[in-house]
Amino acid sequence: MSFFAGVAFERFLQRFLTKQLRAQGVLPAGKRITMSSVGGEEVDLFCDEPLLVGEVTAHAETQEEVDKLLKKVRRVEEVYGKPVQIKMLIALTAERKIARRLRKRCEEEGINLVLGRTVQKGLG
Repeated sequence: MSFFAGVAFERFLQRFLTKQLRAQGVLPAGKRITMSSVGGEEVDLFCDEPLLVGEVTAHAETQEEVDKLLKKVRRVEEVYGKPVQIKMLIALTAERKIARRLRKRCEEEGINLVLGRTVQKGLG
């Protein structure tokens, strides 16, 4: 995973999103986004209140990133006994064709998608 100012990308996102969601009034004071293991699933971005589940990847190569996230969402919902309120998929890069598919699928599934950069196939 990439590093930003000496901090792993996932950790950077956890801090950044905690600050942003607090500023927006979505995340209460005292709550933060962390990495967690829930019911045997490793969750890159997690908060128990509001119930938030997110997946982080350097490069989204297929729509399977959505399936991985939804599997984690289902597991968290089983463990917590309530629906996940915020679902997030964050990718540094994705090939343009895949990015279009990801956008459509995430919209259908109610997932907040953040793509850093789209690239042509075979180019980085």
